[in-house]
Parts: sequence; C-alpha cells; structure tokens
Amino acid sequence: ATILPELIERRAAQRSLRIWSAGCATGEEAYSLAMLVDELAPRVDGWNILILGTDINHEAIQKAGKGSYGQWSFRALDTARKQRYFRERGGEWKIDTRLRAMVSFRQGDLLRDRYPDPDTEPHDMDLILCRNVFIYLAPQAVAQIATKFADTLADGGTLMTGHTELMGHPTGPLRARAYPGSVVFQKTTWAEHATVLAAPPPHWREPNAHESNAAAWRADPVAKDKRAFEQRVVPASLASTPPAAAAAPAPRTAAAPAAPPAEGLEALLAAAWREANRGARDAAEASCRMATAIAAFDPRPYYLLAQLALERGNTEETKTMLKKVIYLDASFIAAYLDLGALYERDGDAGRARRMHQNARHELKKMPPQTQVRLYGESTAGEILQYVERVLAAPAEQADAAASYSCGRTHG
Repeated sequence: ATILPELIERRAAQRSLRIWSAGCATGEEAYSLAMLVDELAPRVDGWNILILGTDINHEAIQKAGKGSYGQWSFRALDTARKQRYFRERGGEWKIDTRLRAMVSFRQGDLLRDRYPDPDTEPHDMDLILCRNVFIYLAPQAVAQIATKFADTLADGGTLMTGHTELMGHPTGPLRARAYPGSVVFQKTTWAEHATVLAAPPPHWREPNAHESNAAAWRADPVAKDKRAFEQRVVPASLASTPPAAAAAPAPRTAAAPAAPPAEGLEALLAAAWREANRGARDAAEASCRMATAIAAFDPRPYYLLAQLALERGNTEETKTMLKKVIYLDASFIAAYLDLGALYERDGDAGRARRMHQNARHELKKMPPQTQVRLYGESTAGEILQYVERVLAAPAEQADAAASYSCGRTHG
C-alpha cells in the first residue's frame, strides 16, 4: 500500500517504472501489481512501465499468459477489483485485455540464468517480488540468488520476500526495512551501506531535570525528521488491541524513573513501525522502549526490537527478544519461525526443529482460515502446510535443494 507510491515518487523525474515478479507461478501476483499500477494511473500517465513475471515452470507461464483463473485464486481479492478487472467465461474468470497487455511473462531460472541481463528485461529494476521461493533452497542457493537480485535492482530499488526467507543470510547492499507481512530490502550504494553499518548510537537521550520524557523524545532529531515524511497506514496487527488511555506524565522527582510520554501504546507502536520502515532504526528502538514502559507484557514492541537487532547484525539479541515474545504470547507464530530460521542458519538443527514443532502445535489450535499476524493474507492452514513440509523434509533434502525448482506455485 505504501511501497509502490514511494517508488513512483522516486522515479518521477525518469517517468519509468520497472517491476519483476520472480517465481510468479501462474501470474496472480503480476496481475495484482498491474491492478495497483492501473489504480495509480493519473500519477503514471505516459510513463514507460514494465511489469515482468518469470517462472521456471513452462506450464505455469503458459497459464499466466492466458490470464484465466478459477474461484480459488480470488480468495484474497476484493469484489470490486474482481468485477473491474475480470470477466466470467465458462466457469472461469478472464483478466481484462487492457490489464493483460500491461504484463509480460517468460520462462526463467533464477539459479542458472544470468541476472542482470542488459539484453532482456531483468535489469535496473525498481521493485522485485520473490516470495515463497527461498524457503525451498539451500543457503548457498539463497545467497547466489540474493546477490543476483541486488545486482539487478537499480540504486534505491526494493526487494520484497516472504517473512523469514532471508533471515540470517548476508544481503550485501540490501538494507532491511521492517514491514509487517513481508520483509522489504532496499538497495543502497556501497557508500551508503558502509554508513549504515557504522550507524551511531541512539539519539534519544535521558530528559533533564526541567523537561518530561516526552519532551526529550520530541527533541530527538530523528524523531523530528519523521514529521517530514508522509504518514503510512498503521498495520492491522498493531490495531488488534484498543488503544491504551494516554496518561499525563507524572511529576518528576529525583528518585523516580522517567514517565513514558503521553502518546498511548498504539500510537507508539505505529510510530515505531513508521520509523523502522524509513530506516530510522534509533528512533524506532526508542519508540519500542517507551512502549515497553507503558505495557511491559505486550509482545509487539519486543518483536520489532528483535527485527531491529537483526538489522544491526546482533543475532543473540534477536534471539533473546524473540524468546521474550514467545514467553508473553505462546501463539505468536512469527517468533517461532524467525527463531527456527536463525537456529537453522547457525547449524542448530535440533533447536530449529523444536521451533517448527512449537509453531505447528500453535497453528493446529487455530481455525484453518484464520489470518496469522504479520503474514498478510496467509492463513493458519497455509502456514501449517509450509511448517509440515519443513518438518517432513529429511536433512539431506535441504542440501540438495539448490537444484530444486525456483518456480513453486504459491497462491
């Protein structure tokens, strides 16, 4: 909802937009991107726009080119878009010809093909989507493809993956941004990358004797900068609890700890995600810390603190925060899967397996159609199927996965 408008604003001078759905399966994702671009049409009128879908599976690409789908493909599409962009024919729904013309499909192998390829479309991309692909691959294959994606992105371009798919893998000039539902990586120049790695300590400071904690937070230059940025949509996961009543800061005495700002828990969490999304990690962490002061037993700020620690490369702190999330909320599926991914990267197969078993146990308690926090439209049933596949796969299959198809269908 926010990434595409940001890209359009960034590319306004060039009047071009290049998007790649890598591992597009039968094309649903590529056409969804075309719908979003179409809805932003007044802002991109006359632009040079490429929406490319590739997949290793020839049959999937043929089906994508036809643009004809059964009812199951529409489970995550609202009725208004379905009626606007599709026509029913013979029990199936056919994509509108105008929208079909916006998308190009071709067969491609993410492991074996050359990327970037200046002779064909995949080069200087503004946005690459590759979700539910890396989960089938061995670490060396993941690293190889991630490097290709980084080289194929234009400076400032964005890579979107599944929630934990690149966790623990080196990402070079790709800087993580903490969006719920997907993990987003933005390409920096190597100079910018070095600056990020050498990030200064947090700007938030202790209040002096004459001001409140809230005033000290507002004095933070990073916090001030956020007023210059467009407000983003608050993630649904952050709105699952009614906002806490905002209490006025208590009078400060020499012996008393600083009172949290009168922002309210939900406002602080929303601010923390906005700050993390735009790369202001210090301000995001300060907001999370203040949120924990208001609600020490809410798992959500600790989960974002885990993501921020991972961005800094501190995997031990990440693990500590994720364990705290699970302690506070045993049904927080993302924390189990994140921990499992980290243990797997560390070579600790036993702990990784236990995390997946715990996730399976919790998912089985949920109705299959329940949407799982931080996983967008994915349901408990769909995530359970993925976890079952992970648990069923023998260890030797993981080593052989580098040669596995990069084009698995993913709904």
